[in-house]
Formats: sequence, C-alpha cells, structure tokens
Amino acid sequence: MKILLFFFLSSIFTMELFSAGDNIYLLRILTPVSFFAILINYFLSVFYFKSKNKMSFLSKILIAYFVYYFLHTSIVSIFQYFGNDILNSELNDIINFIFLFFLCLTIVIFSEKKYFLKTFKNVNVFFYFLYLLFALYEIKTGFHFHMSNSLDAPIWAQKVPTVVYHNSNDFAAVFTIMFMFMFYSFYNKSSYHNNILFLTSFVHFFICYMAESRLSIIILLVYLLICYYKFFLKLSLVSIIVVSFF
Repeated sequence: MKILLFFFLSSIFTMELFSAGDNIYLLRILTPVSFFAILINYFLSVFYFKSKNKMSFLSKILIAYFVYYFLHTSIVSIFQYFGNDILNSELNDIINFIFLFFLCLTIVIFSEKKYFLKTFKNVNVFFYFLYLLFALYEIKTGFHFHMSNSLDAPIWAQKVPTVVYHNSNDFAAVFTIMFMFMFYSFYNKSSYHNNILFLTSFVHFFICYMAESRLSIIILLVYLLICYYKFFLKLSLVSIIVVSFF
C-alpha cells in the first residue's frame, strides 16, 4: 500500500507525460487501482482480521460516491470513445478534478494519516525541484514535451515553460501551489532550510515571470506578505538591492 501511495501521488505530478494515446496515462490507470486497493485493504482489516476500526458515516458516503462515479465515468468514457462527446472538455475536467479531490480525501481517511502527509510532502518537494530544473531547461533550450501548446508557438514564445502541462498558466498555478506547501512545510525548520527557500524564491519568481503568469506572482506575494511578512520584507529588500545594480 505504501508503494502504491507513492506512485499514485507521483502520477498526479507527471500528468500525461507517460501516456499511450490521448486518454491513457499513469494517473488514469492508478486512480481506480489505488481506490480499490484501499477499499480491499480496509475491508480485510475490518472483516477478516477483525480490526476494531469502525466505518464512519463519511466513509460510507465516500464509498457510495466512488462506486457511483466509477460506473458513471466508465459509461461516459465509452460514449466518448465511440465519438459521442456528451460532455464538453471543460465540464469533463471539472468532474475529473472533483473525482481526484475525493480520492485523495478517501486515501487520507483510510490510510495512515502521518505517513500520507509525510509521503505527500516528500513527493511534492521532489517534483517541485524537478519542475524547477526542467522549466529552466525549457527557458534555455525551447524544448517541450508532447502535450505542451508551446510546440506550435512562434519562435519568440517557444521558451515559455510549461513542463508537463498544456500551457504556461496551468504550470505556473500548480508550481506556485507546490511552492507554498513546501514553504509551509520547511520554513523555520532550520537556517539551512530558510536559506534554501530564500534562494529558491528568486528562481521561482523568475520562472513565473518567464511563464507570463502575473496571477501566480501576485498570489505568491500576497501569501508571503500575509503569512510570512518578515520573509517578504527580507526578500523585497534584497530584490531592490539586486535590481539597483542592473
């Protein structure tokens, strides 16, 4: 279960990078596998091993929701596969993200919560720095993965980073959320962590600037100003000093 949890969380950040066709990729394969594995593990612990765990009302609601949604999604996917697009792409994306949210909630309820949060924190940090390095590589070389809309962009716009997302705004939004979670997890743990976060902040703002995502920059500045105003003042002061030399 722990290995499956690690791969499931990792598949969220790889999106369509490892795919076979348009609709078969790692996250879509591991989502139902993870869900049924968690349920089977839970029922075995309750009914076979006679664990004292009792299923809460919320857990029953979540199970009923997933059973319905799994069948509903399967039927919709079959219709879409045969050319009857009964849901537009925007609505389909919204439903998929709702499904993902409830799946994560189910994992948190049924799994070891401390291990889940620890694993998510480690996976988040690992993929954040992978995103960061690859975004810098995209800016330098103009290379993009197959799902990026920057592949068909004009030459002057080909160095806009998208990483594993379709466009730069999607990437910058997720990238910023990952940074905020990482910042919350490691800030004031030690002077070493604070120095790494301080240096990473400059690189993060540079990547969001190159991604042309003003909203992500504003959200992160507001987040730092409200929650970590001392860090924000230090960052602002150093930025002004650096800019004054150029």
